[in-house]
Amino acid sequence: MSIENPLWGAPRIHGELLKLGFEVAQSSVANAGNSGVAVDNTVAIGNDAEATQASAMALGSGARATADNSIALGSSSMANEVNTVSVGSVGNERRIVNVASGAVSSTRP
Repeated sequence: MSIENPLWGAPRIHGELLKLGFEVAQSSVANAGNSGVAVDNTVAIGNDAEATQASAMALGSGARATADNSIALGSSSMANEVNTVSVGSVGNERRIVNVASGAVSSTRP
């Protein structure tokens, strides 16, 4: 939304998201001034969040996704390895809860 409308600030983007049915606090929406995306197909939401590599996503204040196809979830999370999901950082580890059991199949790689 901010790429198509580079003059829109966070308040305008927040209003447009509300119109589309997304319930988010205005402080949750940041444009490139506070959060940053360095390449196409990246997402950075949160104050000082950064997604700097192809297909990366950083969600949360200070979250960093610095490797291709990486996802950083939560405040100050760091995803710095290709094809990974991070929910914390060194010294700031988190638990993942309420996850269903996986399935193992001899016919699937």
